[in-house]
Amino acid sequence: MKDDEKHGLRRELLARRREMGEEEVDAKSRAVQARVEGLVWQRGAKTVMSYVSVRNEVRTQGLIASLLRDGIVVAVPLCLPETLDLLPCRIDSLEDDLEKGHLGIPEPKPARRIPLPLGELDVVLVPGVAFDRCGYRLGHGSGYYDRFLARLAPEVPKVGLAYDWQVVEELPREVLDIPVDFIATEKEIVAPPRARA
Repeated sequence: MKDDEKHGLRRELLARRREMGEEEVDAKSRAVQARVEGLVWQRGAKTVMSYVSVRNEVRTQGLIASLLRDGIVVAVPLCLPETLDLLPCRIDSLEDDLEKGHLGIPEPKPARRIPLPLGELDVVLVPGVAFDRCGYRLGHGSGYYDRFLARLAPEVPKVGLAYDWQVVEELPREVLDIPVDFIATEKEIVAPPRARA
């Protein structure tokens, strides 16, 4: 798949996501949340990094609040535009610790930026425009998550959150692309094969 095809697929999927109604987004996000919580508990995770959802992404605010209530340490990403990287920062409250940041995405307020070392992350929840069944991801094209995922230890589970229709058979991939280990949808947990051919 060439770059123009990739951009076309991204446009098509983002348009479909924009068309989703509030009730559909809420219902499907709650179903994804239940699967993710099960995975977090199964892995015995003490620290979870989660994106903060915007624009009809699978919603994570309810999941983050639930994890915090259960005593899980939660980190959210701070965008670093100068390096196009992400810095995981601990939060204790969705209401008190976040403000609209880079690209309109909620991120920690300056006074609440408590960076967490990558080695403390037990599970990382990853957004995407689409995922394929080998775990590869189509993002928004800015490269933030590509750089960040490359810095994680291989044993840290990377979990893509998606609606069922965002999971496709195959996506274009680059040599340095890092696949996720699981994809949680409202219908299933996809566990891509370990052999990344």
